[in-house]
Amino acid sequence: MPPKRRSRVNSRMSYVEDIKMGRLQANGTTNFQLSDFTFTDRRRPFRIDRVRYQIVADKKPIAFNMRFYGPQSSADSVVSFGLAFAEGIPVKGTFTNTCKLFYPSGTANATILFAIDCPQQFGTDDSTGSAIVQARFIMGPEEYPDAYSDHVVQPVPRCDPVFRPNSPESSTGSWSLPESLTLAPQEIGVPVPTAEVD
Repeated sequence: MPPKRRSRVNSRMSYVEDIKMGRLQANGTTNFQLSDFTFTDRRRPFRIDRVRYQIVADKKPIAFNMRFYGPQSSADSVVSFGLAFAEGIPVKGTFTNTCKLFYPSGTANATILFAIDCPQQFGTDDSTGSAIVQARFIMGPEEYPDAYSDHVVQPVPRCDPVFRPNSPESSTGSWSLPESLTLAPQEIGVPVPTAEVD
C-alpha cells in the first residue's frame, strides 16, 4: 500500500491577519509594521495570501507603489505590487495568492513591513493621502533550520508499479524494467559479443 500523500490544505490556525491604517508621507515612503510573528526554532515560512487596500488622496492625485518586506531583509523577501494612481475617489484593490515565500531571520519574533511609496517623479508633487491595508498570511509547515527553498511540503515518493517489494515475483527487492520497455543491444548500437569458433 503506497504511503499517504501530504496535502496543502491550510487550517484556520495557519492564517494570520492584520489591519493597518495611517497617513501617507508625501514624496517618501510610509512603513506599516504588521503584527509580530513568533516562530519556533524550526523556521516556518509564510506566504502572502490576500492583500486588500484602500488609498484616498487629499487634494491632488498621487501615485503609490506598495511593497512587502520580509524579515529576512534580502531581495528575495520583497514583493512589489506596481504603481497606481489615486484621485478624488477612494481607490480599492485586492491582491490574492502571490505565491511568494518569506522566511524568518531567526528564532525570535520577526517583523513584516508593508511599505507604500509616493514618489515625486510620478506626479505626487507634495500631495498626500491616507491608506487602509488588510493583509493575510498563511503559515507554512515547520522546516529544518537550513531549509531555504521553495519546497514547503516535501513530496512523498510513490511506489513504481513495476517495483513491488512485497510481491512474490520481486522477493529480492531488485528493480527491473518490463520486457516491453527493454531495448536489445542491437537497437541501441552496442556491439554484441559473439563466440569465436575454432
